[in-house]
Amino acid sequence: MSKCPSTNLRTIAEFVVKVYAPVWFDIKRKPSCCDGGRHVFRMIQLSRYLNNELKAVIDPVIKRNAYISHPENLFLAMLPDDRPAIRQLCLRRILKARTKISTDIREFVIPKLDFDASEYYELINWQNSSITAPPLLSTATDGDIREFINDTGTSLVDFVSCPCIHRQ
Repeated sequence: MSKCPSTNLRTIAEFVVKVYAPVWFDIKRKPSCCDGGRHVFRMIQLSRYLNNELKAVIDPVIKRNAYISHPENLFLAMLPDDRPAIRQLCLRRILKARTKISTDIREFVIPKLDFDASEYYELINWQNSSITAPPLLSTATDGDIREFINDTGTSLVDFVSCPCIHRQ
């Protein structure tokens, strides 16, 4: 053990303390799929202190693993949001996505992330994304969704049993 750790060791330790551990604990505390978009957003926010050289290493890893930032998954994060305007935006987008009927097989494409986003629901460019309704909402009718738009609760769907991580 050295009394004077290398710069690389200090950099790794600082990353673990400032980024990795806080996000890891957030995921353990809130493992539901409705929190996945917020976890990715928080990791991006926390990693912005890194210099450009380190961001060039970290950002591609975040991009490559941003499955939870797919529009269907961001809908699941927006649906139980505390802010009624975000829930309403989400539900209107879901209703619009449901009007586009396609018999084609959906290709799951990891969306391009906006690392300058100021909110988790701004992580992707919604205009350039293929928007489809989340399969978890397939049992909810359009009427259920319309009714929920003006509701202040989150009774439409229960996400507690749908984790975004594998529990050991």
